[in-house]
Amino acid sequence: MMDMKNKPDRSKDEKNKETLLFGYITKEHGLKGDLRVRACDAGSRNLLDVKRVELAFGGNQRLYRVKKVVFRQKDFLLSLEGVDKRGVAEGFRGAEVRIFREDLPPLEEDEFFLADALGAEVFDEHGMKVGKLVRIEDNSSVPLLVIIGEDEELLLPARAPFIRDWEEKEKRLLVWIPENMPKTPIG
Repeated sequence: MMDMKNKPDRSKDEKNKETLLFGYITKEHGLKGDLRVRACDAGSRNLLDVKRVELAFGGNQRLYRVKKVVFRQKDFLLSLEGVDKRGVAEGFRGAEVRIFREDLPPLEEDEFFLADALGAEVFDEHGMKVGKLVRIEDNSSVPLLVIIGEDEELLLPARAPFIRDWEEKEKRLLVWIPENMPKTPIG
């Protein structure tokens, strides 16, 4: 059984494998240039452990040293070196906050980053192709896997017992789909 610890999402940019998309800057906070960050996975606290982040906006990336991170209710307050005025912070609204894989604790043998499964082919417990994992949505309690099939969309909680196995080399995600799980027609 795969363990789905709270791991950050990763950008869809396949060439950027050393960073993981943690979340987005929603707005500035206070007069000293702090930034409010909403995590892609509401349960993830990985931002609290890093000393640097990469901000990506409009195709540009820039590395920043972290001065301080505080978790408050649903968001993080992030203070960065060089961002010390509200006017500067305002320019970062909507920017991606990426964290470096090497700065995170190592994964256990049965763990994986949910984001690494983005784009994977998804199969049910009988080996039947369900579709492709196109994104991971935050519903504030458990991240949801958004799987697009030939003519329907399926939302599955990103946790056991729904996730059965991750085959990294084949980029295959094996899932259990309850009989009564609703599916949304596409088109």
